[in-house]
Order: sequence, then structure tokens, then C-alpha cells
Amino acid sequence: MPVQNDLILVVIQCIILIGSYLVGRYLIPNIQTPEAKETIQDVIAKTDLIINYADKFVSWAKEFKKKATGAEKMQAVVEQLTMIAQQNGIDMSQEQITAIAQKAYDSMKTGIEAAANDKIRAEASQNATTIIVPPSQPLDSGVDNTLDTTITCDTTTTNNDPDKIQIF
Repeated sequence: MPVQNDLILVVIQCIILIGSYLVGRYLIPNIQTPEAKETIQDVIAKTDLIINYADKFVSWAKEFKKKATGAEKMQAVVEQLTMIAQQNGIDMSQEQITAIAQKAYDSMKTGIEAAANDKIRAEASQNATTIIVPPSQPLDSGVDNTLDTTITCDTTTTNNDPDKIQIF
């Protein structure tokens, strides 16, 4: 019977060893303190905060640092964003903050260009007149007259000369 008792003891030790291994391998690394848990919503909220400040600081740099170079303005924006991130306990690298500032600048630049294009289109449509040219063949001639020619003219004059009208 001593051999059987020793065998039972060895099996119990193996079970304890395998159980300990599994607990150490899978359970302990996944235990987190409540402070360490950061949800995706928390990360998104913190990133949105920095992005909102980036938009504001890029506009600030454009308005109040007109004499500075582009690199100096970018450096000022990155410094301000770094300060905001530190004040709010947001851990971001300089590269991440610089990328956010650059994206905010690109967004602002795209918005300015789009607004300028919209303004040009609006002014052009206010000064334009549409002329519909009738078809050259009579309707009963058997020729397909479904497409009419439309010409848009700018009614403003060129160099204040009433005889010259721009057509586009």
C-alpha cells in the first residue's frame, strides 16, 4: 500500500502544479486594479479633447502669430497641446500630438479652400444668365431634338467695357 499512497500523492502534486501554472499563466496577468482599467470610450474622449483643442490652437496661431513662420506656429500649437494633455492626465507622445496638430491644420486649410470655392460659385451664379438655344431643326423633321444647347454667360463686363461679355 505504500506505493499506492505515494502514487496518489504524486498525482495530487501534479494536479496542484498544473493548476498553479494555469492560474499564473492566465488569471494573474488579467487581473487589473480599478484605476488601471481604461475603456475605449475614455480613450476616445481624451483624444477628442486634444483634437478640439488642436482646432482652436491652430486657429489661434493663424490669427495671433501672423509674423511667425509655419514651423514656429506648429511648435507653439504642439507646446500648447502638450500642456493641455499633461493637465488632463493624457499620456501622448510628441509624435502623436504633432500628427493631431498637423491634421487640424490640414482640416482648417481644406475648410478655407472649400469656403472660398463656395463663395466664388455663389458670386458666379448671381452674375450668370442662362440662355437656351432652340434646336436648329424643326421638331417634325425626324431629327432627335432631345438635347438643347445651354450657354451660361457672366453678365459682368470685362474691364468695365460693356461690349465684352465673358462666356464660360
